[in-house]
Amino acid sequence: MPTIEPPVLRALDALDQPDLPLATIGPIAIIAPHPDDETLGCGGLMALCARLHVPVTVIAMTDGEGSHPGSLQTTPEQLIRWRAEERARALTELGAQEARIERLRLPDGGMRDLSVAARQYCVRQLVGILRRDCVQTLLVTAPDDDHPDHQASYALVRLALTHMAALRTMLYAVWPPRGVIARGARWSLNIADVQEHKIRAITCFTSQRGEIVKDDPAGFIMPQALLTRSQAVHELFYPDK
Repeated sequence: MPTIEPPVLRALDALDQPDLPLATIGPIAIIAPHPDDETLGCGGLMALCARLHVPVTVIAMTDGEGSHPGSLQTTPEQLIRWRAEERARALTELGAQEARIERLRLPDGGMRDLSVAARQYCVRQLVGILRRDCVQTLLVTAPDDDHPDHQASYALVRLALTHMAALRTMLYAVWPPRGVIARGARWSLNIADVQEHKIRAITCFTSQRGEIVKDDPAGFIMPQALLTRSQAVHELFYPDK
């Protein structure tokens, strides 16, 4: 019988970093600025970690209540509930329903404008979660990911890490600008074995696909370019430099 290679984060520059077998990198935590970012950027990783029984924590920075601010029929409270339900369905589709979800409830679209007290609170929460779950690998949106909440999430994580021992940190990009692409990925993860699960998981986010909220023409709808990129057979992760 052919040998089945265990999932590996394949180093794209062998002189820079070694390959990282997924079975050895956990527990992991994924910083998700909005419900769905963890699935779009790291859905295949979560699915493969679940198969290997690698513990996963998803730290939800916001509840995603700001995606349709112009709707007169849908309240932020409804969006919070819907988006949490969508995330739960997506994680189940990935086989990662046992992932721990931590909600920090920061303002969707307003993370750059947090008060000093709110920043300090967030940093304390991040440090406490990472320590409690004995996280070995942390994945966070890149500092130049093209969304202000994604950039603010990175900045808060960097503050939290100043209070902790060294932690392997990897960047992922949901809205990759030229900066991230120019920097070059360090690791590539082949998700062919779970690709269909990720594609189905992304379809769970119906509120972000124009299927629920109909009265906000300016509301968010996942663009096709995002879907195409997120459904690829490889997930890419970048160095935190």
